[in-house]
Amino acid sequence: MFALHLPLLGKEQITRNRSGRTTTDIVGPARSQTTITKRPKKSHAANGDSKTRSTNPIDLTPREATLQTKKEIQAMEKVRHILGKFLTSKLPESDTKRSWLVTTLHTMIKEHPSPMKECNLKFNTSAAAISHNDEVFAQNEYNYSKVVSMNPSTIISPGIEFRSEKTLNKIWENHKDWKLIKDIIFEGADYPCNSSPTEEERQSDLEFMIKRGNHPSTAVKENHEAMVRNYDKEVKKGWMIPISLGTVRQLDNARIIPVGVVSQWTIDKEGNRTIKRRLTHDCTFSPPSGHSINNDIDKELIDDCMYGHCLRRVLHGLHSQRLRHPKLRILLAKIDLDAAYRRLIVNPKWAVTSISIVKQVAYLLTRITFGVSSGPSRYCRVSEAIFDLIYDLFLDETWDPSDTRIEQWDSFTPVEMEGEPDIHQARPLMVETPDHDLMCDGFIDDGIMFGVESKENNTKLIHAGPLVVEAIFRVAGEVFDYGRDPALSAVKLAAELQPDTSKLVLGWLIDTIRFRIYLPVEKCLDWSRDIRALVTKGIVRTKELESTIGRLNHAGHILPLARYFLPRLRYRLQMCKKWGKQQLAKWDIEDLHLWLEMLKHASQEGVSINNVTLTIPTHVGTTDACETGMGGYMDDGTAWRYQLPYDLHGIFTINLLEFMAAIINIWLLLQRTKKGLKIMNWTDSSSALGWLHHSTFNPVTQPMHDIIARHLANILLDHDSTLYSQHVAGKQNAIADSLSRDTHIPDSHLVFALKSLYPQQIPSNFHLMTLPKEIVSWVYSLKALKTVKTEMRQDHRPSKLGAFLAGNDSWQQLESKISTLTDGLKDNEPTYSAPLQPVFKEICLGRKRKNNWQEAQLVPPSRTYVRPFGRTFGTTRL
Repeated sequence: MFALHLPLLGKEQITRNRSGRTTTDIVGPARSQTTITKRPKKSHAANGDSKTRSTNPIDLTPREATLQTKKEIQAMEKVRHILGKFLTSKLPESDTKRSWLVTTLHTMIKEHPSPMKECNLKFNTSAAAISHNDEVFAQNEYNYSKVVSMNPSTIISPGIEFRSEKTLNKIWENHKDWKLIKDIIFEGADYPCNSSPTEEERQSDLEFMIKRGNHPSTAVKENHEAMVRNYDKEVKKGWMIPISLGTVRQLDNARIIPVGVVSQWTIDKEGNRTIKRRLTHDCTFSPPSGHSINNDIDKELIDDCMYGHCLRRVLHGLHSQRLRHPKLRILLAKIDLDAAYRRLIVNPKWAVTSISIVKQVAYLLTRITFGVSSGPSRYCRVSEAIFDLIYDLFLDETWDPSDTRIEQWDSFTPVEMEGEPDIHQARPLMVETPDHDLMCDGFIDDGIMFGVESKENNTKLIHAGPLVVEAIFRVAGEVFDYGRDPALSAVKLAAELQPDTSKLVLGWLIDTIRFRIYLPVEKCLDWSRDIRALVTKGIVRTKELESTIGRLNHAGHILPLARYFLPRLRYRLQMCKKWGKQQLAKWDIEDLHLWLEMLKHASQEGVSINNVTLTIPTHVGTTDACETGMGGYMDDGTAWRYQLPYDLHGIFTINLLEFMAAIINIWLLLQRTKKGLKIMNWTDSSSALGWLHHSTFNPVTQPMHDIIARHLANILLDHDSTLYSQHVAGKQNAIADSLSRDTHIPDSHLVFALKSLYPQQIPSNFHLMTLPKEIVSWVYSLKALKTVKTEMRQDHRPSKLGAFLAGNDSWQQLESKISTLTDGLKDNEPTYSAPLQPVFKEICLGRKRKNNWQEAQLVPPSRTYVRPFGRTFGTTRL
């Protein structure tokens, strides 16, 4: 759905609605979360507009989808301008030199919120403090909601981390999510559950969980010590309330979750491997009733998360800036919202459902736990609105950082470079993007800002994030805030806020000068070491394989080709979950070895951003195969054909020949062109089409498929090139079909005929070449891998065009035949000659094919490459 909403401007209200659909959005790596977007079911037809074409992206052609996105971007720009001007006109005359947005932010950072009050609970783990807290709960009838209401404006009050509702209303009043954001902040984050245990079930579950204890990982000495340290820290900050087990048993709606500790290897600043121990609150673990928090949450009620495609949107934003400014540096800057989840307090009704026990002391966590499935979406609503505000501030021409800023960050300046940078260029995009020289996006607590270098832009990159965060969050350092940390850590910002041409973004190093993205060296070393350990052992268990696949899937977002070799590892993981530890098969080990090469390539060579973003293909090819031959051509005019020798007949299935033909076409192109290509290859085989992008074959019964797929991966890796992930089969594939079948026709005759009959589809310099010996030898080498019975040999069958052109025709006879066909095609009437009728039909079908890369692409939803902007002013997502 796309909609624009403006507040009433006088008596009018601007509204634009388009029908939508329910979609499932699988978000990005590392902190992944499946979220369901509930879209209105009402359509244009329901409104009486039965002739209006559906705007479902699947129904639109790429050109229509691009045009639609362009119109939506233009509409956003218009709404932002109109509403911004309208709101500014309401300001006093003395403030009209600044926009409404800048004036409001300027006012907010000058305001001082009412002071935080002292809480009547004790935040330490001494026996006296626990006894005191038990007494407080007893006085409030063991109802935590009453405890909170008796402590207004204290560290446990919802919204205490933020400025007042009245203050935030000034800036977010027109944001489409303000009502929901307001409820999340000032009422407390809720869990959208559709079921809950009965009181009898709850009491039984409570006793079971007290007796069971935490996960076995917490019993390890080092893990246990890390857990105790973490709990002591969170109690001292006022995030957890320590109480006795007796109080938990009497507490209304109390439920207990188990705690675990995950040990992860990381790399310190010196490059040494160190263990990092993370606490996990398992909200999915099912007690006897089966009513865990995550099991009870209705997945369809979880809010949509914007951050799932953040990295891809950042890369597209950088790409569009590089296209517009090919000779200027593009700078990156970041902010990190400190203790992100701990900034949101949970609604008291739900806070009591996530109690944990350590050393016979119960801890009531007042803030969002990391383990609850609705946590990311709830926090996302708030953090995304903050990033919206930064983006809107970037677009505000009236903002002067010298007048409205936080002075603490004045010392930051862009990193200088020696000499003139060798800036690598971007290729044209196939999608529409905003033409903004400053942009912002975000992933949970990470705000990513980037822009084209200029004196003004550099200053804005430094000050926009801190200014907005200062306006939204409560200032630290009050008497009763228990040492509360600022929302932005000065230590983190010292490394992240300073604008630079290269910076770590969501686990990847982006270099805007080389226009490449790299896997950090420490990650490559760490992951490679673990993979080699798996290969050496030969035995895998569920947890270590889950960790490995998670990492490799993360890498696959930048290395699309690499995800080709994940399905078999995922199958091995299924076997681990079903039967326990597993022996790695030969092909599993080969996949892992290939992954080592790809991780090394991503770390040392990097990946061109051109190969990650939705760029126009550099080359488009077409291939086909029959039982006795293969053929294909590229848009640069190079064509080839290969007649299989008799001893290779029946060795390959027709689908495998189609797959081989596509690879030969790609291989030939890479041999004669430079690196860094993005290739699209047409094929009329759905199986070959799938095999170009994922391995669905069994390496035991189909070893040739496996070897051929690895060969494709290696040649693409060596040439730093990629394939598009979506293709359309060429159903009217007459040219490639003739190349594969009509090997009996001399080159000159066939080229002349194809040029004459398909003048709009054939490149002007169309010519046939002989396959290099290297490729012919490779085809022969596959014969030794045959493990199943030979396919039935079939006689050579020329295409209808080939049958028509066969024989020792003179040029005059050939031209006469071609003229007869072309004359009939011009008149759109078939010839009456019986032998010519099937040829005529085949040519007509061939000409129906839309040989256009745009028609072969399914353009993804715009949210995957464009971040909606102007949302502070009331506009919604694209």
